[in-house]
Formats: sequence, C-alpha cells, structure tokens
Amino acid sequence: MNREQYSEKEWLVDLFTPSESSRTVIVAKTSLKIFDIFCKHQGVSREQIIKKYQKWFKPDKIDGERPDPDVRSICISLSKFTQFMNEDHEDVVTSVNTKPGKESTFKKKSPKTIKLYFGFVKSYLRKCHEIKVSIEDIKDYVIFPKKRKITRQPISLEQLKQIMNEANPKRRALYYVLVSSGMRLGEALTLTKRNFHFEETPVRIEIEAENTKTKEDRSTYISSEAVEKMKRVLGEIYQHKPECDCMECSKQIFAWIEPHQPECDCKKCSRGITMSDVQTINVAYEDQYFGHLQVFAL
Repeated sequence: MNREQYSEKEWLVDLFTPSESSRTVIVAKTSLKIFDIFCKHQGVSREQIIKKYQKWFKPDKIDGERPDPDVRSICISLSKFTQFMNEDHEDVVTSVNTKPGKESTFKKKSPKTIKLYFGFVKSYLRKCHEIKVSIEDIKDYVIFPKKRKITRQPISLEQLKQIMNEANPKRRALYYVLVSSGMRLGEALTLTKRNFHFEETPVRIEIEAENTKTKEDRSTYISSEAVEKMKRVLGEIYQHKPECDCMECSKQIFAWIEPHQPECDCKKCSRGITMSDVQTINVAYEDQYFGHLQVFAL
C-alpha cells in the first residue's frame, strides 16, 4: 500500500496557514539551513543523517522480528545539534562578502533561539520523515543551554518624563495609550479612529481579533490624560461619528507603514507580505525609535 507523502513545501505551507505569517516560514527555513550547516560540520548531508535516523527509528528485522526503535541514538545526535548551536565556529563559513577577507562565520545562538530552531527541526523530522521523538526522550537525552535570566530594570518616573518630552506628539499619545490600557505594542500600532469609542466614559478601545496575539477580539480602556493626547493627534477627525467610514478614520494612527489593500499587486504584496508581517515591521521600527529616546533619558 502506497503511503501518503508529506513534502517540505507542504510542511512550510501548514506552518504559514494558522497565523498567515511569512515570518514563521522564514524562521523554519532558517532552522533547516542551520541543521544543514550542522550536518556538513559532521561530514554528512541532511539526506544522509535523516536516513540514519530512519534506520535507527525503524531498524531492519532480525529473525523476522523488528527491534525497538533506537530513539536514544537519534536524541544524542540532536543533542549534538543543540551543542553545535551553542558555540562559535570560526571554521564554519556561513556567508562570503564581496570584499576579500570579509567572511562571516557561525556565531553562537541564544538559548531561546536554540530551542526555537530545535522545535522546527523536530517538527520537520516528524511530519516529513516520520521520525518521532517524545517530550520524555528529549528531556532525557537532549541538552539545552540554560536561559540567562536578567532582571529587567523598570524605567524611572523621571526617565519616563524625559522620554515623553523628547517624543513627538503622536508618539507621546501612543505611550499614554499603552501605559493606561495595558495593550501590546503590536496591537496599539494597528489602531485606527474606528477602534476608539470616545462617546463612552471611560473611553473604550476595541481591538479586532486579527490584530491580537491570541486572535480573539477584546476591549480595553484608556485614561483621561491619554484621551487628551489623542484629541490633539486626531485633530478634526476626533469629531467624526463612530460609524464614519471615511479614509482618514480608516488609517492606522501610529503605524510607521500601513498594510496595502487586498487588491494591491505591488512587488511587496506579490512576495507574500501579510498584515502580520507589517505589524512585525512596525514593532521593530517603534522599538528602535523608543531606544533612541531612552538614550536622551539616561
């Protein structure tokens, strides 16, 4: 009986489908690329090491009976993969610059990144090659570097005041909204005038499901100080009715770049840039801007 095949391409499509984020696909591809580098460092190709895993997982029959899977050997090999990622490798060239002598070598990954890459490789082996290792097996045999716990220092009130003074009016309004509502930065950067219910007291913000991390819509509230800052930023459109469908009320207030329309056929959209990707880019820009403001506050 022919078994249903599951290709790497199908695996990547299935990773993309739940969140519609090409970022997930990019990280998955990077994970396999790192695994390829590890295999090469071991003197084998990915195909060769997978065949070895398959033989360990499903050994040849002896006297008509098949031995138990040698999951231990698979996990020990994968543990070598995590250890490989936890070290610098000056002898492993990952890219070559056009200028002579400007080679990039393999750099040690963070504990969080190592677990992330390992997770994608584990999923790839399971779904594409039917090599299954359990959580218990991983706990027993695979070594992960400990996550370094660094105590985060809160911004002092004086620093926060200085940051507010350095920020432009739009960013200042954003920070007031964030502080008083407790919403995530990525969520706040998608807000339009339509999300705000200024006719209510306290003012309510309705966050659509597609813009939340949990993919569930929810409401939150902002302070009167945040409302005053929003009035200045919105200007005339503050007076627009909640049901107004004009272009200005549909624009994202704080976004650095806005998502394109569904019918757009520009190069970026043709490469699969999604709403989630735009949100990620905006968060990165905002973090960078806030970092510059913090320099002035120190």
